[in-house]
Amino acid sequence: MLNATKNIWLFWSQGWEEAPRVAQAARASWQDNNPGWSCRTLTRATALEAFGAQLPPTLARHDLPLEAYSDVLRIELLARFGGVWADATTICAKPLDAWLPEHGTQRGFFAFNRPGPDRMIASWFLYAAAGSHMIMQLRDAVRAYWENRQERDNYFWLHNLFAELYEADPEFRAHWDTPPHITARQPFHFGPNAPRLDLPPTTADCELLKNNTWPVFKLTHKRDETRQTDACLFDILCAHRPA
Repeated sequence: MLNATKNIWLFWSQGWEEAPRVAQAARASWQDNNPGWSCRTLTRATALEAFGAQLPPTLARHDLPLEAYSDVLRIELLARFGGVWADATTICAKPLDAWLPEHGTQRGFFAFNRPGPDRMIASWFLYAAAGSHMIMQLRDAVRAYWENRQERDNYFWLHNLFAELYEADPEFRAHWDTPPHITARQPFHFGPNAPRLDLPPTTADCELLKNNTWPVFKLTHKRDETRQTDACLFDILCAHRPA
């Protein structure tokens, strides 16, 4: 994977001791399934330590909203150190070495494709080789975006920057257009308070898990756990490990 270091970056702002069950399950899944990778668990208090004296200017600010800070952090970490960013609500369903080289080597960058018609990429899982063209262009665009603002203009501001680079930069566009891609629209992708998570898995769910079709599950920490049934889909996905 070019010059990528085998880092897996996970972030829970308030501290991992207080992190919800899905975040604890996410951390365990990435650690258990990827013994050749270094799983780096960060908090708002420790995130900047990775950069040492060379702190990116945007991360030195204290006025960024938490969601925007997390977006900036993932881009800066991948540009500097390389590896994988995984949101703390993602479950590793396949070891990275079993699928990521095929999808990330040629372009030095990977994101799941087309989570919606208005977005080219999902940002909850990203891979980049340190210093590769796409991640460096995206980093520079992120820094420029936040240079003279305190608030984002759109919830999907990072996705919009990616689309702008795709249109403006032929090399960026050529890298992204290099196949293969994996769609972000998969059966085990859930938004906040998704009722299906609290129900028993269906026969189709069990078949998908048996065949291990998807490499990453995207769950949510925004749930009312008093609604869940015994052996609900949420519990099964959190505990899933590839055969």
